[in-house]
Amino acid sequence: MNLSRAVEAARFQSPLPVRLASLSAYILLLWIGLPCFSPTVWRALLPSHSSQAVAPHVAAASLPAWFGLCVVYLVESIFASVGWVSLHSWKPREVIVHHLSVVAGSAAIVCTFIASPAQFLDFVEEHPPMVAITGASIFTCFNEAFFVLRSLLPPVLADAPQTCRASSAITLTVLLVQIPLHLVACTRSCYLIATGAHAGFAAWKRASIATNMVACIGFVLIVQMSYLRPNLRRVLGWSRNKQG
Repeated sequence: MNLSRAVEAARFQSPLPVRLASLSAYILLLWIGLPCFSPTVWRALLPSHSSQAVAPHVAAASLPAWFGLCVVYLVESIFASVGWVSLHSWKPREVIVHHLSVVAGSAAIVCTFIASPAQFLDFVEEHPPMVAITGASIFTCFNEAFFVLRSLLPPVLADAPQTCRASSAITLTVLLVQIPLHLVACTRSCYLIATGAHAGFAAWKRASIATNMVACIGFVLIVQMSYLRPNLRRVLGWSRNKQG
């Protein structure tokens, strides 16, 4: 990380209690979302397993995990708007653009859930792509947690070349897991909805789910894909910019 970037990062650093709360929240979300990493969920994305339902406890875990991530992102965006950033080396604008993109893209899902919580949970059980997307999304908490952890370290350690490279390696790993899973799960979800697999679910609710899936695909292609090259370059030591 260059000196100007380090000074700027220190200027926008949130208070210690806020950073500790962010770290705790990301760790908690990982724990809550663990059931969504089940191989059964990923297998259900295959056409040959299209009729396979998700276990009730897995579907139930996906909701607090997904909505919890949205809440954390929204709170961190609010803090960023006043110049408090818990993610090491991130600028307030970067936090707001990244986090609010996820929150805005999830608005349709939130509205659908609020309209009929019980029916929505039944839908999730019969719609494995939704749980798969949640699992892939929660995986990002590894990345965010490491950025917060770096903010708790002395600058000489937080900005050391080895730390920056490790941070980029974690980011790259998360992206290589998330991007294909998001694209496959979102595409599968849109296909199931378009072919009437959930005809019992109200049309406007199916449209809301499909809108969320399209927004997720857009986020992957526009935002996440742009992170691949710089992080790969830093991992391979090809970049002079050592920011994480």
